[in-house]
Amino acid sequence: MTVYLGSTAQRSYFGRKTKIKKTTVKSARKQVSFANIIFWLGLVLIGLVLWYAFNINRIATLGYGIRVTEKNIQELKDKNDNLKIKSSELKSIGTLETKAGDIGMANPGEVDYLNVVEGLALKE
Repeated sequence: MTVYLGSTAQRSYFGRKTKIKKTTVKSARKQVSFANIIFWLGLVLIGLVLWYAFNINRIATLGYGIRVTEKNIQELKDKNDNLKIKSSELKSIGTLETKAGDIGMANPGEVDYLNVVEGLALKE
């Protein structure tokens, strides 16, 4: 490759061209060897493989964590449902009557109400 840096023209005092000189520089083309290209491509390829392996490992680890968390959530939901059923059973009338009989409480018979007569309260 040839690069022209410029040209110089020398003129005489009478206005006539006497000499035109062109300066040229031949650029020294840098030789890139095939071995250097293979080395850098190999280095990039190794980097991409390591990046891919790291991301696959990270995704697998996150997937495992998600599965464990979902399993825990399902177990807690099942336990919550069982506790709701047990709570409903314990609040039922039949269970309450049975428990009351076990601790010695009697069934109410006839209820007598107290009639309050006015003026019965203590005056000061």
